[in-house]
Amino acid sequence: MKEILLQKIIEFLPILLRKLIFLIIVFKSYIPVKNFILKKFEVFFRKKTNDELLLNFIKYFIVFFIQVFYFLNFISVFGLRGTSVIALLGSMGVAVGLALKGSLSDIASGIKLLFAKPFSKGDFISCSGYVGTIVNIGFFQTKIFSTDNKVIIIPNSKIANDIVTNITANSERRVDSIFSAAKELPAPIVIKAIKDIVDNHELILKDHDIFIRLSKMAPSANEYTVRVWVKKENYATVLFDLQELVKDKFDQLNIEIPYEKLVIYNK
Repeated sequence: MKEILLQKIIEFLPILLRKLIFLIIVFKSYIPVKNFILKKFEVFFRKKTNDELLLNFIKYFIVFFIQVFYFLNFISVFGLRGTSVIALLGSMGVAVGLALKGSLSDIASGIKLLFAKPFSKGDFISCSGYVGTIVNIGFFQTKIFSTDNKVIIIPNSKIANDIVTNITANSERRVDSIFSAAKELPAPIVIKAIKDIVDNHELILKDHDIFIRLSKMAPSANEYTVRVWVKKENYATVLFDLQELVKDKFDQLNIEIPYEKLVIYNK
């Protein structure tokens, strides 16, 4: 009995050794092969287009198929046929499809976003009550960074079926500001003070319409609306510059900026 068992072990050792070597090759080659394929694909892809979102999305699919390929080779070591596993998964497809209905919708929405191109990587958008910069479109969700560097994850199906405002889609943006001045001051004086600031600001586009008008006579002050155009990357700079410069200019010219006051008389 021992001789028979020993004989079986000796006969099985070469097979076991081959399977062990194959497993080692599978494990060791996965990362180098994956990186090689992704690198070659990226070089090929960039010759056609520079769409970062589409590139990253296709990379997800490539990695998925590489993992499936390696998984089928892995289970073949244990005597399981890949075709049998695929057939089993196919028979479970209806149940899996129902269970992953929402996820499949997210994948389809991701593909829709990539081909419809409502935004590109780096665009600043507003969607579903969130505002941030597009970082990536994955299988199931879109990742954006908020202005305070929070990571916001929005399901693809939600972002594909919601209203999206692409704030930085165009190269130029309009800066809207409202300033208040005392009602007693003539409007031309206030308008000239603001116009001097606008005319001397190097980031404001002078070849675009500049709007400075008295827009509202409130109970305690007159409100002046200012609209100027800037390059999109200068939006925040000009917005805050105008606030600071107008405040300083009004102080220099003794233009009062009214505030709500409560007067209490002591009888």
